[in-house]
Amino acid sequence: MKKGAYISLLTFFLVFLNIAVACQDSGDDEADWSTTITTLANFSDNGDGTVNQGTLVWMKCAQGQVWDGSLNTCTGTGSGTTYGAFSLAYCEQATLDASGTCTDGGTLESNSGPAYSSCADLTFAGSSDWRLPTKYELDLVAEGFNRETFLYVFPQTPDDKYFWSGTQVEDDTATAYTVSFAKSTFGNVQSTSKTSPKYIRCVR
Repeated sequence: MKKGAYISLLTFFLVFLNIAVACQDSGDDEADWSTTITTLANFSDNGDGTVNQGTLVWMKCAQGQVWDGSLNTCTGTGSGTTYGAFSLAYCEQATLDASGTCTDGGTLESNSGPAYSSCADLTFAGSSDWRLPTKYELDLVAEGFNRETFLYVFPQTPDDKYFWSGTQVEDDTATAYTVSFAKSTFGNVQSTSKTSPKYIRCVR
């Protein structure tokens, strides 16, 4: 990324914060702002449609969306809040019926299936080692945020369905964990039938 090509996430948010603090009501929770700033500082924008969170590299856009480098945002052809994002099953019903689980029995992480393949077969930002995030990783990416501030890092994130992790529920081979990024359920983790279509955000 060229020097000065992008304003850092933290700098951008600090400008927004100065405005927000000046306009906040006396009952607003300033500790929440402090937590958000600390969380935002853990992310760095690479200017290529990806952001770093420690050793993890996340795609800014959900699968099916298109990264617009000129605006550093996600676009697409979808309507409403999807912005072109598509939904896929973790595992096809026929595979489950045939006693397949799309999951490695030792690690309980996905190793096949539509959601898995959408990341594993992807080449983006010069890399081809993308994968579904684990339950821990997908839960961690929401920590310290609410939906409004999350969108500074992951713009146009759809909010009508949960997102797949690659982690199977420990005692149920037919379900895997999903995480919500919708306003009313932001950060919620739930077990979901593997045949249910959900959104996908790849990581490496």
